[in-house]
Parts: sequence; structure tokens; C-alpha cells
Amino acid sequence: MKHIFKLSNAIIAGLLALLGFASCVENAPNEYGTPSAKYRINGRVTAAESNQPVREIKVVMREDSHWGLDGEPLWYSLDSAWTDASGNYHVVANTISIDEAAFQLEFSDTDGDANGAYRDTTVTVVFTDPVFTGGDGHWYKGEATQELDIALTELTPN
Repeated sequence: MKHIFKLSNAIIAGLLALLGFASCVENAPNEYGTPSAKYRINGRVTAAESNQPVREIKVVMREDSHWGLDGEPLWYSLDSAWTDASGNYHVVANTISIDEAAFQLEFSDTDGDANGAYRDTTVTVVFTDPVFTGGDGHWYKGEATQELDIALTELTPN
């Protein structure tokens, strides 16, 4: 009986060794991770009535994380910025790379009447079949960019 156990142990050990060596492939990359990409949105904020640039507008970039109980998406913040004196802004999201990505941009007047009062606006930006540049050929797909200029409506005093 001992002889049978020793023989079966030797056969099993031999098979495991062969399987282990057979699974080793020369030049096979060891890669762990999730495909990711950078999504950049640039633009300019102007006043709808005068077409003049609006500074100090807060721009918040959000992405939906999952659906809420009411069937509506729940959005979480990824990046935020304020427009400069020329009304320019840019926000960036480093996220999972997929064929289509959607981001919500929320534009809000944060300085009160100091620069004029503007109505808050929310816009959804969709990257459909984005073109990525600067990827590493592995998990990082690169960067996709969209331009979004927006004209805000000035609030009228009560």
C-alpha cells in the first residue's frame, strides 16, 4: 500500500511540474490593472447677452457612479475649476477607459453680483467613440479632449 501512495505522489508531483513549466511562456507580459484614460474638457464661458467672457464661474465635472433608487443616476465630483479673466476653463477626469463616457458639467456663479449674476447651468458631455492620444500601448489608453463653450444667461434683478 505504501508503494502505491509513493508512486501516485511521484506521478502527481511530476504532472504538476510539467504543467507549471508548460504554463511559462517566454516574453509574456505580466500586466495587472484596469484600462484607464484621461478625459479633458476645455472651453470658454461667456455672457449670453453681451458675448463677453465671464470670470469666477465654478465648473464642476461629475460622473455617474450608479443608478439611484429613483432610477436617476447618482453623480460624483471628479474635478473642478474656475474660469479665468478670459472665461476659459479646463477640467480633467482620470477614469476607466470605455467606448463611451458621459460627464456632467455644472456651471455656477460663485461670486454673487461682483461679476454679474448668472443662472446656474448643467450640461452633459458625451465622449462617443473617443480618439485617444498619448497612450502607452498597454492599460493607459491616453487622452481624449472635447471643447465646450457655453453662454450663461444673466439673472435679472427682482
